[in-house]
Amino acid sequence: MRQLLTLFSLVLMATNIQAQKSEIKIGAGFGQVPYEGSFVLNLELQYDRQIINRGSLFLSGGVNADRFSVSGRSFGGSGETLLYDNSYRYDYSEQIYYLDMGLKYELLQLGKRYSIKGILGASFARSVFFIPDVIIRQGIIVSQENNIYKRSLGMAIVGLEKTFIVNDHLSVNISICHRYNLGSRHPIEQSSSSSIPGAISSFTTKYQGITYIHNITFQVGYRFG
Repeated sequence: MRQLLTLFSLVLMATNIQAQKSEIKIGAGFGQVPYEGSFVLNLELQYDRQIINRGSLFLSGGVNADRFSVSGRSFGGSGETLLYDNSYRYDYSEQIYYLDMGLKYELLQLGKRYSIKGILGASFARSVFFIPDVIIRQGIIVSQENNIYKRSLGMAIVGLEKTFIVNDHLSVNISICHRYNLGSRHPIEQSSSSSIPGAISSFTTKYQGITYIHNITFQVGYRFG
């Protein structure tokens, strides 16, 4: 009976230790969208699992997303007579969804509360780019063809994470991650044309494709146990 109680106690202790090795992190910050190239709102959810004394495996998912707009004005006339004066605007949006997995390793520990970890892993990214082809006449959009470009690719990920331990359960983290692949992939071209009496101009915007994605995320973590 005593041996069974001892074994049961050891199982409970092992379960508690395993729970303490797990951590859930919720974060928000700034992330890059590949085609527009701007830093936009980033949201992320991450799960960490300690596997050795200074190392852990992680799995995280997140999104970088925002809306953009193009606006302009066209006016013209004859002599002192104004024949038209029109303004136009159209919107487009871009999102990049990602799923990361890899290893974190503690590079530096400052006291009992601060630490800096290196991040190395792989990322699966899914880009959704909504941008229209437009025809503008005398400052008025007369045709707008909506296009949605969806692209998927694998990327490598490297980064750093700085952690401050608040107490036994809570932590505050800053994660800086860089996703990249060798060469640009999935370039996109967007066409537009504008016309005024006696002249028509057409232009094409070339987006270089997906080469890298940067993220700066501020996280709050909860440790189980």
